[in-house]
Amino acid sequence: MRTDGPPWLIRWSMAGLLAAAWLGSSSTVYPTTATTTLPILGRAYYVSPAGNDGNPGTQDAPFGTISHGLDVVAPGDTIVVRDGVYAEALTPHTSGTSGAPITLRAEHDGQAVVDGLGVRRPLVVQGVSHTAYEGLVFVNSNHSVVMVITSDQTPTGVPSTHNVFRRVSAYNVFGTGNDHIIEVDWSGDNLFEDCVAAGRGRTTIANFGSVGNTFRRCWMRGDEGTGSNCGSNVVFTNYLSSESLYENMIAAQPVDNPGPCAAQRDVSDWANTYGTDENTHNRYYGSISTDLQLSGFNVDAVQFKHTRDHVYQDCVVLYDGTHGANGINDLAGDHVTYDHLTLVGNGTTYVGFDMRASLGCDDPRCDGTGSPFPFTSSLQRSVIEGFYYAIAVTAHDNTNGCLAHTENVLSNNHGESFDAGANTVISSTTTPCPGTKGLDPTERALSLTWATAIYGRGAYLLGATNAPRASDGRPAGAQVLYRYQDGTRTTVPLWPFPMEDRVWQETARYTRHQQSPTWDGVVVNGEQRTGGYWKTLAGVYHRLRRRRLMPSWPSVQNLTSLGSMELRPPVQAPR
Repeated sequence: MRTDGPPWLIRWSMAGLLAAAWLGSSSTVYPTTATTTLPILGRAYYVSPAGNDGNPGTQDAPFGTISHGLDVVAPGDTIVVRDGVYAEALTPHTSGTSGAPITLRAEHDGQAVVDGLGVRRPLVVQGVSHTAYEGLVFVNSNHSVVMVITSDQTPTGVPSTHNVFRRVSAYNVFGTGNDHIIEVDWSGDNLFEDCVAAGRGRTTIANFGSVGNTFRRCWMRGDEGTGSNCGSNVVFTNYLSSESLYENMIAAQPVDNPGPCAAQRDVSDWANTYGTDENTHNRYYGSISTDLQLSGFNVDAVQFKHTRDHVYQDCVVLYDGTHGANGINDLAGDHVTYDHLTLVGNGTTYVGFDMRASLGCDDPRCDGTGSPFPFTSSLQRSVIEGFYYAIAVTAHDNTNGCLAHTENVLSNNHGESFDAGANTVISSTTTPCPGTKGLDPTERALSLTWATAIYGRGAYLLGATNAPRASDGRPAGAQVLYRYQDGTRTTVPLWPFPMEDRVWQETARYTRHQQSPTWDGVVVNGEQRTGGYWKTLAGVYHRLRRRRLMPSWPSVQNLTSLGSMELRPPVQAPR
């Protein structure tokens, strides 16, 4: 999907430039990111809880329901929704065009709430294209809260495409079925940007059977499941979908008191035998998985449905709480590239990168009598710290797991190389698998230093202070400081997270636990915000900007001369 899009979607925002300049200061007053809205190309209709559908929908005489506005709009029109709660089930039925979308916009971000009251779905975009939704809150559905699906809700219906969801938040499924907080089915080329999905649901975000959807800067937390398929509930899933793009996604720290069947397990990319779709060419950039059960990121497939040709870059897995699990599970990923990852465990008996090639099926070809299936992936320029074993490669179901691993830094793991009992790289006469047991010559075991005393968990997003440079000139490990856009890391700061204020306010109102995406122990507007990553941002961007966005890290060749290199405390920026 081209997310720069048509002319109506291309807008430069001063927010990023202002944030980049401001974040060099050491002020303790943290501004929120300014918002960008689509221009009004046609007529503007207004809706208010105090309005009436018999009105003309003007500023002075607004409609009383959003549904009535959706009945009268034409391509290029905008519905401006005033502050208040609307107990409605929205089902847009008119499409816009590439140059003239239909826009549904909150007059003030986060102040217009569509409430399903547990008996209806707040928003179903069904067989509709070229529509946009901005600044709205959707809550309390009997099924999925926000659903994008085909015209007849089957794989053969007319898909919903080229729809844009900006600064949209969704909370809480009250049903007991296979329902999600945000769900996209068999519909492609849609964009979710600066979104929130939290509370009760089987998963927070499910992207199913689709091609070309983009999810960017979404904050997710699963508090309680619906009771459906409890054993496979995950925070968000890319399920039988291809060419998906995920950028700066945050699977947040789970709540301490989750409800039953909570979706707290992992971030999953997988395929199975339903339909003819496969998972191919999905990309994950600058994303974070925090203290989840089972694994941080999970790549899986069953019954000969490959999940393949994916990229995971600049992603971080943190286990510094009560949970402990594998950093990465690569169960059946073929030609998957893992680059510049930071995987941090809590010292329990788990594996940083676990490649257990398995098709997990009942087919005769899985019982050792048929032809073997090779699975080949690469892990490079990454940091693995605090696991029982850093890397393990095993084989099951007559498959070969082949992992090319280079330029990785292994720190404070019980066994710095492969699992001694199951680390042989499998080869067969028909599909030879390159690789050897133990460390590659380009890999190092090194005790890393993190500036957690200054930055808190944000230090893991900044990178180790003594991480060696890799062959691409960057330090080994991830650096999640800047926004990704269409696969490219920009120079626009990611922190404070764009939906910071919305998440802080709305999680208090709609979920079990109030949480900040950004801060952990920082006072903002008189309140101490917790649950995020950063103790401070003072000096982070200022320091990196002065160093041309990249610290002068030591090279792999100079590991012996590192000494006790420390990141100095941030200096006071000139006023």
